[in-house]
Amino acid sequence: RIAGKYTPAQAEATKRYREKNPYIEIRCRVSHEKRDEILAHAKKSDGSLNKFLTRAIDETMKRDSERGAE
Repeated sequence: RIAGKYTPAQAEATKRYREKNPYIEIRCRVSHEKRDEILAHAKKSDGSLNKFLTRAIDETMKRDSERGAE
């Protein structure tokens, strides 16, 4: 990336990557303080924010379905 410019080659590479990797992005708004708290916890447990959030969601969904709250 050149000084804030997104080149056509980068756009094409991003497009090819997204076509090969069928993941979507989910956004969540939190305060700066909460973000820092979540990042610190993720770093201590999995080291990756994405892994931590995915695990937290999976565990919550499993717990909810075991209680019958789908």
